[in-house]
Amino acid sequence: MREEEQVLELVNGYAKGIITDKEFYMMRDIILMESTTIKESEWCHYSGMENPKAYEEEWESNSLYSS
Repeated sequence: MREEEQVLELVNGYAKGIITDKEFYMMRDIILMESTTIKESEWCHYSGMENPKAYEEEWESNSLYSS
């Protein structure tokens, strides 16, 4: 199976809720031999949150995308 097909399978699994976003990125990195790791010091820039824990708490409370 080609890399593109493997990543497409991951996208399908993520879309169906079979794998989490963390699992998706971890497996994608392995397939493509890349790293998408974001340093803790970069969280404010990428997420707008003060730290990874605040992001997780916000995500778990489901208020990031609620209107």
